[in-house]
Amino acid sequence: QRGGGPKGQSNDLHRIVKLIMTRNLNPVIVFSFSKKDCEKYALELKREDYTDDTEKELISQVYSNAIESLSDDDKKLPQVEALLPLLKRGLGVHHGGLLPILKEIVEILFSEGLIKALFATETFAIGINMPAKTVVFTNTRKWDGKEIRWVTSGEYIQMSGRAGRRGKDDRGVVIQMMDEKMEPAVCKGILYGDPDPLNSSYRISYNMLLNMLRVEDVDPEYLLRASFHQYQQESEAPALEAQADQHDAEAKSIEVVPGGTEEDVALVGEYFGMDRQLLLTQRKMIKVQRRPEHILPFVQSSGRLIDVTIDGENYGWGVIVRYRKKAGTGTAGSAGQAAVDAAGGAGVHAIDVLLSCVDRHFDDTSQAAEARREEDLANLGLLWRGTSQHCRPAGAADGPEVVSMREFTVGLDSIDRIS
Repeated sequence: QRGGGPKGQSNDLHRIVKLIMTRNLNPVIVFSFSKKDCEKYALELKREDYTDDTEKELISQVYSNAIESLSDDDKKLPQVEALLPLLKRGLGVHHGGLLPILKEIVEILFSEGLIKALFATETFAIGINMPAKTVVFTNTRKWDGKEIRWVTSGEYIQMSGRAGRRGKDDRGVVIQMMDEKMEPAVCKGILYGDPDPLNSSYRISYNMLLNMLRVEDVDPEYLLRASFHQYQQESEAPALEAQADQHDAEAKSIEVVPGGTEEDVALVGEYFGMDRQLLLTQRKMIKVQRRPEHILPFVQSSGRLIDVTIDGENYGWGVIVRYRKKAGTGTAGSAGQAAVDAAGGAGVHAIDVLLSCVDRHFDDTSQAAEARREEDLANLGLLWRGTSQHCRPAGAADGPEVVSMREFTVGLDSIDRIS
């Protein structure tokens, strides 16, 4: 648990790294989701020294030989001059903002065991085989370009999988620093959730086709048919075709106006068009109502009722428990601030609302789920936080034993109506 903001987290991390070194659990990779944090945490440990004189000499030789290829001006860059003192103390930094040659130096020294504590972003866990004995996570949320969200199961597995070196360690150690409350369901989803789906990003461009036509004995159509992207499309095609035929048959069987004339059908079409126009107008009105300058005075007091829709699912009316303005962790940098500004500041307002819902695992009818149903029902009253990922809206068909009241955190864009 972080103690007292970013400064408290830095002190906690310092103690964790010191404990790792004392118990000989190095090398350690400290993952942060910000380049700025990687450098900040490394510089805060610059007074520590984890290497002996022999290792310092080796590090200096490797570093000097590597930067010989740089020009005299490049050797004077702040980044180049600042890295060597850290490396000689057994500390390293690895992120996308480093010069390629500096990243290569860090990778070589880490693979040789000369770097004892490496501060890196998640890109270090992808594509290169650099295992460690211990992995530390400084955050549980990350900025993905749209929002600050929990790390996915696939991301967690990819980074935590670096803990434990084959042939050297009996086990790997993973330390997760918690900077906020986490519900058991969220933790379970991160640790045991399904891996991220593998989807092809293969895209055809004019340049690609022209370049392939210039090469002899190359058939562009064969290459496209043999691609993983085409395989995915073809494997999904039969199910989509069957679904399309089913929808087509259902559409043909529908009588718009049973026993009516063409004029009646035309009137129904006109009514449908007007209804669509009304819906678009209502959405524009809701968008204006959700602006912070209009809605904030009504949601800052507890006890008010709001109608909430989360991720396209309407949860109905709920009671506002509290309002708060999220300060943010600052790890998203200028990109996160730009996204907040583009959203008109709506993303920084958080409303805790009490909603009626059903845990989604009660919809699982498998034998394993039925076996633990009684235990889940007994523990239902212990859970108080709700998310759209783990809870769905309660319906009329749901029994009272599976319906519970949970506290959801929503933004202004989730409010449909207000009392």
